[in-house]
Amino acid sequence: MIKAKKHKFLYAVLAFFLCVCTLFTSFVHIGVAYAASNDGVQFDNTNVLDDLRSSTVDGKPFDLNEYPFDSTGLIKSPTIINFVEYCYSFKVNMQDNYGLYIYFYNPQAIEIDTENKSNIIQLAAKYDSDGTPTDYEKFDLQFCSVSTEPNYYRLFYKFKIVDKKGADGKTILERVNSNERRYDISGVELVTKGSKNAVEYAVGGSYKFSGYVSGYGADENAESNLTCSVTELETISLDVKSTNFRTQSSSAGKDHQNQLDSVYFSVDNSLLEKYGKLQKIKAEWYEYKTAPIVVVSDKGIYDTLNGYVGKNIGEHTDGLRYSLGYDRNVISSQYSTIINYGWSYNVDCYSSVGLSTFVVDSADICPLLPYLFYTGGTSVSDYNIPTETLKQWIYTYDKSANNGYLPIKNGQISADLFMDSVDDGRTLGYNCVEIDASEKYDLLSYSENHGFWDKVCDYGFFSTLFGKVPTDNNVYGIEPIYAVKDEDLSYDNNGISSALLLDKNDVDDFKTYYNTAKAQDKTTFLFRYAVTDYFAGTLTIDDSQSTNGLLIKDTAYMAKETVFMDFDIIQLTFNRDGVYHVIPVVSNPIDIVGAITPPVEFDGNNWWIIVLILIVVIIALILLAPILPTIIGLLIKLIVLIGKGLWWLICAPFKLIGLLIEKIKEKHN
Repeated sequence: MIKAKKHKFLYAVLAFFLCVCTLFTSFVHIGVAYAASNDGVQFDNTNVLDDLRSSTVDGKPFDLNEYPFDSTGLIKSPTIINFVEYCYSFKVNMQDNYGLYIYFYNPQAIEIDTENKSNIIQLAAKYDSDGTPTDYEKFDLQFCSVSTEPNYYRLFYKFKIVDKKGADGKTILERVNSNERRYDISGVELVTKGSKNAVEYAVGGSYKFSGYVSGYGADENAESNLTCSVTELETISLDVKSTNFRTQSSSAGKDHQNQLDSVYFSVDNSLLEKYGKLQKIKAEWYEYKTAPIVVVSDKGIYDTLNGYVGKNIGEHTDGLRYSLGYDRNVISSQYSTIINYGWSYNVDCYSSVGLSTFVVDSADICPLLPYLFYTGGTSVSDYNIPTETLKQWIYTYDKSANNGYLPIKNGQISADLFMDSVDDGRTLGYNCVEIDASEKYDLLSYSENHGFWDKVCDYGFFSTLFGKVPTDNNVYGIEPIYAVKDEDLSYDNNGISSALLLDKNDVDDFKTYYNTAKAQDKTTFLFRYAVTDYFAGTLTIDDSQSTNGLLIKDTAYMAKETVFMDFDIIQLTFNRDGVYHVIPVVSNPIDIVGAITPPVEFDGNNWWIIVLILIVVIIALILLAPILPTIIGLLIKLIVLIGKGLWWLICAPFKLIGLLIEKIKEKHN
């Protein structure tokens, strides 16, 4: 019995020496690494260089001389050089040691953040009846080891693929066929130390394993007959850029704007000719809505507020002299005053009931201010916060984490920077969607569902009367996947922005991108993946130390927007005459954070119209003074005449009735 066990162990060891796989492209090799025993946990801990030295490639021992350092990146590129299926068995009681491992060749010796949760690998998770991949998913990578010998420092990394249930409810282990286990790998995403986003490296390999390691097949005493073949897997590398488009208004109401969120990329025309039009795009991202972002132009107010950023003050603190409010409304009478806020920060909400009633109330009390920006003295109506500035604020914010951290960026982004919900109909946090070209979007303006009195209530009588209410035309039937044409760029920048629904500040970069792609025989596509709500409204400021009690206006605004973190396109689906073809995408995940722009119209900016009207009325009265008595006399006579006419109309029916009654009496007499 002891002798049989020894033989079984030797067969298992020998199996890893004999498992040889073939070369399939100019850069991808595969072998099976040697393990000390058939113990999956122990194999997690074996050294990457020991594994490689014990493996074979193309029937020859692995040769380290073929994998040199290359600091320039001109000769050697990072890639997977070894993919291992470890101890597969169709027997349920022998599947505990099953695992999939990759060996990553790192010629530039970049320092990979091995504990980062954004390290992933993308594999096919669904196939059609012909065995063609039709859907891809991402799987986490668990770090195993890195080469630390001085001559090979950080040259090789070993990771284990963490199995999970996919969209079909099955794990990789449950999905593979025992007779031929197929693994289609399109790319691997790894995060470099100090970076916020992963870099995706192309793999493009279809790995097919058959047979079993000794002891794991139908006959446990049979020798190992595990083999692997590798073929090339078609992938598309995309350089993805982001942009957005904001309307002047939104059916959501006052100070809201529609935001169309888009990315653009280019595809080789040869692929479109071969597979047909681009029909579907599958992408993933983490979606969040920012907490209120406050922008201030007064240096003194900014300096005071800055000391409270990240501090939870509750409803109100006497230590802070300034109170911020949005949508402040005052209802006052002889015996009562009611002040309502749509949103407030440090407003003292209370009620005083007696001979005179005074009530201060707020629909949305902000206890903690996580964003504060100073314009440098520039008017807030002209001040934008650039994308990169806001990104850096999000990346580096460390003043509070009362609500914990987001499940992105390795848990280093404070949840205090974001609200606990997103727009209606959208999903907070992780999203994975596939959007078809047949879908359509609409951007509805403020006037779509707001009438005259809505405008008066929201923006005031004179703003409504003189057309100062922010609104624009509805935009219907926006295509989510749009192939850009030469004629789309035949306008000026404003025209291109309106035609293609781009941020006008991105138009120059977009034109350069389009022209470069065209020169490379590529078609540029716009992928409009979301319609979200952008909010920007003016703030009033109360100063508790003010002597005159006047509100400070037009020196601050507050904004909120949706951001998309770790946005990544997973696959493209082409359609030629009803035949669909899926190609996995290799692209780096990006963080999409739009620039913050001021409100379209500021409260109080139309005061000059009222003054102008008063001036015109006063001048008219002065000019008409000599004939004013005559005009007034004529008006009085006209009023009297109109009154007599109305009185006659009122009395006429009664006189007619009386006349009829008299005629009836005369007839009877």
